[in-house]
Amino acid sequence: MYFTFHIPCARCHNRGFPSLGQMTKALKGNDKVMFLALQTVFEGHHASTYEKMICMQIQYKIKNFIEHRKSGSVAPIHNPKYIRNSMKVKHDKAHNRFTMDINGEVAKVDYQLQSGKMHLVYSEVPFELRGQGYGKKLVEGTFEKLTEEGHEAVAVCSYVKAVAERSNKWRSIIG
Repeated sequence: MYFTFHIPCARCHNRGFPSLGQMTKALKGNDKVMFLALQTVFEGHHASTYEKMICMQIQYKIKNFIEHRKSGSVAPIHNPKYIRNSMKVKHDKAHNRFTMDINGEVAKVDYQLQSGKMHLVYSEVPFELRGQGYGKKLVEGTFEKLTEEGHEAVAVCSYVKAVAERSNKWRSIIG
């Protein structure tokens, strides 16, 4: 179920949110149904702020994910429950990379084999997903996968190196 709302819209407050509340209550526990709420921002963008969206979430007791978008934004909608289940790092040996699907978008860590070690040379998360912690999940998942497969690795990419150095677990394993 996909619900869009606009903060200045009286109909959203009078009918939309109460209906959403009734539906989520009636379908609670049904894993085949997912609710997403999206705040649209057209006219009145000064009134439709992220902070007001959070207040709406609290006021109407919406526990499902709400996303705030500015006019013209094309960032995909993400449901944290779905993303958590789909964010598994895969080893794409044919292209010398590790990949992670994030709701249809692909993040990657590229490597080069040198002297029997994987040199992790490049990492990338799609632009619209940056700054949300996906890069760290990608890199740590890459570390898990390559050690699972018995590989040794050297961090060349500055971001990959930073993730390794900040972790007690990976600092001594990733060169």
